[in-house]
Amino acid sequence: MKKAIALLMVLALVGAFAFAQDAAAPAPAYSFTGSASLVWGVDLNTEKHGFNNTSAFELTVPLAVGSETKGGEGVYGMISAAEFDMSVIDGAFDWTDATITAKIIAGDFFVGIYGKPSFTYTSAQQIAPFLDADDAYDAAGTGLEPKVTTKGGVKVGYDTANYDFSVKVASIGDWGVTAAGTATTTYENYVADGTEITVAAGEYYLAGVPVGAAVTLTAGNLYTKVVTSTPATASADERYAIGFDFAVTPIAMITVSGGMFFYDSTLEAVTGTQYLGMSAKVVAKPLEGFTATVGMDAKNVDISVSTNKLEYDVKASLAYSFMEAKNSVSFDAYFNPTVYTTVTTDDQLDLGLKFTSASGFVPGLDFTLAGYAYALLMDPAPTMPEMAVAETVAYKYMMGDVNYVKPYQKAYYDFNDEMMYFNFGVEAKLITNTTFTLNYAAGTIGDLDNMDLAGAVNAFETDKGLLKFTTKISF
Repeated sequence: MKKAIALLMVLALVGAFAFAQDAAAPAPAYSFTGSASLVWGVDLNTEKHGFNNTSAFELTVPLAVGSETKGGEGVYGMISAAEFDMSVIDGAFDWTDATITAKIIAGDFFVGIYGKPSFTYTSAQQIAPFLDADDAYDAAGTGLEPKVTTKGGVKVGYDTANYDFSVKVASIGDWGVTAAGTATTTYENYVADGTEITVAAGEYYLAGVPVGAAVTLTAGNLYTKVVTSTPATASADERYAIGFDFAVTPIAMITVSGGMFFYDSTLEAVTGTQYLGMSAKVVAKPLEGFTATVGMDAKNVDISVSTNKLEYDVKASLAYSFMEAKNSVSFDAYFNPTVYTTVTTDDQLDLGLKFTSASGFVPGLDFTLAGYAYALLMDPAPTMPEMAVAETVAYKYMMGDVNYVKPYQKAYYDFNDEMMYFNFGVEAKLITNTTFTLNYAAGTIGDLDNMDLAGAVNAFETDKGLLKFTTKISF
């Protein structure tokens, strides 16, 4: 009911505005999208089957969508609100926050007022999984990530078309004091098993009578244990992190960027850490369609401890696209001389190779072939190399301007763990607004922590698969 009232109010306002304008003015735009599906499926493991009906509809009335920038001349304050969106969706107001940028500008110099400077570097990410998100792969992770979380800060810099240098300062907290917490007390039942434990006076009760200190609880008796939480003390974090960032384009084909920051948590504290983070990245485009990238992240979580070493990881990539960027081939190498994921090794080296074609050779034919090897420097070396392959293929045969038939297939195989995922299906649009899909999938990829297939289930051998036929009407 509340949604309906909100929608009527909005429509009334829009209508009033429309009548106040010229009669020939166009009516306010809106969009109405939706779909309804009928699915019949059978689980080949349990041999259970049945129907499922689903639907999803959405009415959107945009009220304010766009970007705004206000500035001036000479020395001025600039503020920009980019990609804001206020709409009514299904009778409820929906607001997408704008990306706010605010600076004081004097020629090529600037003082950043908002947003706060970043103290996180991700120039050397792990090799991204080769199958897409629909197959339950996570995005590429970071084996090592220099990072300090801050409350707010300022950046002062010099920015031109080819050179960008800035100094940044941020505070971990602000002047606000975190109020002290309140202690809480709870009571738990405890059946003694005769094990000798240290008992504080008043910590345990037996039939309402407190048990004295340093007493062994009698086996079989039901005691009441008093649990009191320790409240947080009042505090304010006024420590700071300081750093700098740069980006240089000495020639058109090369860009060098990076930065460094330092955070000393020992200031005005008895104990703490001195955290150092840094990053560098080089991107070169010497030929049309060719891109070479090398990135490095490094950190020392406490340089005040002499035994702590500088941790770092490096990612190198070569990519080449051709035939109007319809085809591409890429090679990735990731090196981390520290332990990450569940693989126990002092030096981690992973390699990946992927070829992708989007109608590059045959119109309508899309495919990907990929393979990677990981933990190549593992000591001791595994009996079977840590290798895996993945492939996807789909062919969309058009039957006129709109209708089509598209068979597709995806597979993933891990040689070491002998885990396999297999997916096959046919998607067809034969009548207006209606799509028919026959889909079979077996195996579970699991969470790929780049080189960790924990949770995977082998296709065919362990999982016979799920077969579904879907009829979907959408507009």
